[in-house]
Amino acid sequence: MIPGTRIPIGFDALIGLAVPGAGDAASAFASLAFFYLGFKLRVPKVILLRMLLNIAIDAVLGLVPLLGDVFDVFFRAADKNLALLRKHGGTLRSAPDTADYAIVAFGLVTALGLLLLPLAVGLALVELAVRFSGNG
Repeated sequence: MIPGTRIPIGFDALIGLAVPGAGDAASAFASLAFFYLGFKLRVPKVILLRMLLNIAIDAVLGLVPLLGDVFDVFFRAADKNLALLRKHGGTLRSAPDTADYAIVAFGLVTALGLLLLPLAVGLALVELAVRFSGNG
């Protein structure tokens, strides 16, 4: 717990302060274990994608120095994935709802945007270089 609060500090945040990146790696493996369990329980694919999105958010944002450690205290991918398993992975399965699909769609669009961002920046830099060289 953070002294004076009821906010627990996770394993990854503590390790991340000592060895940057190590806590995020440990957290990702723990979250992947829940993902594998979801796969074995045959939860709907959209829920598996949502679980992967939780893992990706935790891994990417957790890498930001210092801010990532603060983020790790509040965003717990393993806890979120366990909650998804409890909701969708038991013998009484509930169907994915609109929010599940919306979150996955947002994650996919964001991932695609992040993949295309370096290309867009590269093209913009080439265009600037051509303009400044006097050939454009």
